[in-house]
Amino acid sequence: MGISMLPALLLLFLTGVVDALRGHQELEAEQNSSVWPWSKCRTSKCSGKEVWVRGDLSEKVPLKNCRVTENEPFTLMGKEREESTMCEETCDVTLNTAQNVTEVRVMRKSGKGAQSCQLRGNNKDLCQEACCASKCNEGKYELKAVKRGMYYFNGCKVVRQEPNRRGLKYPYARPARCAEICQVRDGEGYLEVTALRESQVPNPSCELSVFNYPVEEIGMWFIEQIETTALKLVVQSRQKDLPLLDGDTVQAFLEKIGPATVAEFKKHGFSREITAEHVVMIGDLYGQLFTLIAFLNEIKEHYADKGFKTLDESSFLFCDPSIQYVFLGDYVNWGESSVEVLLLLLAYKARCPQSLILLQGDAEGQSEWGDVFAKELKYKGHLNQADYLKRLVRNLPFVAVAPEKFMAMHGGLTPRFETKCQNKAGRFDECLDRSTGEETFFPEPVNKTRGWKKSGTRGVYNFGMDIAAGFLKSNGLSKIFRGHERDYSGFEELKEGEYSVITLTSA
Repeated sequence: MGISMLPALLLLFLTGVVDALRGHQELEAEQNSSVWPWSKCRTSKCSGKEVWVRGDLSEKVPLKNCRVTENEPFTLMGKEREESTMCEETCDVTLNTAQNVTEVRVMRKSGKGAQSCQLRGNNKDLCQEACCASKCNEGKYELKAVKRGMYYFNGCKVVRQEPNRRGLKYPYARPARCAEICQVRDGEGYLEVTALRESQVPNPSCELSVFNYPVEEIGMWFIEQIETTALKLVVQSRQKDLPLLDGDTVQAFLEKIGPATVAEFKKHGFSREITAEHVVMIGDLYGQLFTLIAFLNEIKEHYADKGFKTLDESSFLFCDPSIQYVFLGDYVNWGESSVEVLLLLLAYKARCPQSLILLQGDAEGQSEWGDVFAKELKYKGHLNQADYLKRLVRNLPFVAVAPEKFMAMHGGLTPRFETKCQNKAGRFDECLDRSTGEETFFPEPVNKTRGWKKSGTRGVYNFGMDIAAGFLKSNGLSKIFRGHERDYSGFEELKEGEYSVITLTSA
């Protein structure tokens, strides 16, 4: 090495010393001063501290081996619009295995002394959303109505966050919930179902979405809930305290029972055949749940010695081929429990379809619900289900017939119905269409009147007993059971020889 090289080596040495002094000065400035631009981000201050990972996989995580990512600080606007000078560091972390992340970016204020550290928003691979990973594998649910047994979730994947909903049941928006698509073994195959769970719970309880339950299962819930609650309230004289039914459960039930009513309608049209040896007729109910319960209880006591089988979850209803219940329509309006009456009857129908015949009445057949029922639907949070109910009840029959015995309907005979359906041997499915059936809602039998008599309301023709006798004779029947009118005795019979029209009042 020659003498000529000494100046260059001396210059290199002096440059290193100056850089070292400058770095020490800047480090000292950051540690002992809060005034930038002298406060450069030079050293880590986050190692050993902890940060919260928010969201579904919430946990408190220690930071390890932190290093300053960039030496240039950045500014952050605070809540009170003051600017803070911030430093970014990258730290090693051990997280929930579902995160698949080994390091995170954190930030802290630049300045003297220790500073608190928090996660930055640019950790793209770190999930801090409400729903991050599957937690429902090996979760289970039980069916008690059909296909009884325990079922287990497998192969679950998170698909979405359930929307927060406010309503009468959840006035303050329910906690965030996650939906997972899972496989469930069903016999020799698998079903794809939706499991629901709460967010931010390490080992949550996963439940099957109500929209995946069989209609029979939901019907069983309604029967148990409405009957049991009604009985308790009667005992406590608190009939007005009937609790509200969950909107999603009502929606799921109506969506599932709808296709069954359509299938029954396509098979039988607007008429049903009564096949049981014992038949119970129940007239208009007008939303009076406790009246319905009282009738069912009285019927059960009346037939107690017959040995009829009752529905498992019901305290009142017989589910036996030897007995059928025929309801004459007008289930809603006027009373305060129209929703519960209609849903309870539909639940009975879902659980024991052969035992119930639900006829349409004018309250069900009108194009719009009455004001009273519409207000009840709105008050109880079921206005969204109104259209489902309308479509469902429009598929109910207008007439039920016990061949060679009697027929049942809501109102009465009309000129068009008599013309189209005489001499049918009670096979009214061959002659009834919707418009003909809807005309039968309002006619009334008139004693000591012959032929047809035009009524002053709705342009309806009331009928004399000669009309009723002739129609019944042509079809090999002897009686018409009907509702629609109110008679304080509960029962009125008009006769023409061996033929009669019987009006029933139940509420």
